[in-house]
Amino acid sequence: DVGIFFSIYRTASFFPIANSSNTTIIASIVLGASVVAGSDVSFGNLSVPARFIFTISNNKNYSRYDCVSWDFNAAGGRGNWTTNGCITKKDNTTSNRIECKCSHLTNFAILVDISSRINPKPQSVATKCALETITYIGVSLSLLG
Repeated sequence: DVGIFFSIYRTASFFPIANSSNTTIIASIVLGASVVAGSDVSFGNLSVPARFIFTISNNKNYSRYDCVSWDFNAAGGRGNWTTNGCITKKDNTTSNRIECKCSHLTNFAILVDISSRINPKPQSVATKCALETITYIGVSLSLLG
């Protein structure tokens, strides 16, 4: 007998990002997928990749999306996220769906880069000048009347 087991974690607190610079976060649920079978069955390298579609909640200013899986042996046995064995495809028809195809089963999630949100690009001199001019005009008009 073979059984398929799925688990869903609403937060990634059980799966911390090792050596994170605080510019990457988990933007999805964590989905665990495993197969319970006899000891002679291995599901490490699937001939047909497992396909998962994740919906991420707030994707504004994410500069990179990665399908990741949990490697229990990484970071000195503490575990860490890895992109090994997974392919990421962003759905062009909707801005919040990410498709993952992975060659193995474990825990999966979407890791995103939020550095553009934390460190926004500086404004150009022309943009600053235009915004200042609009501000002065607006303040002057409100004072006059």
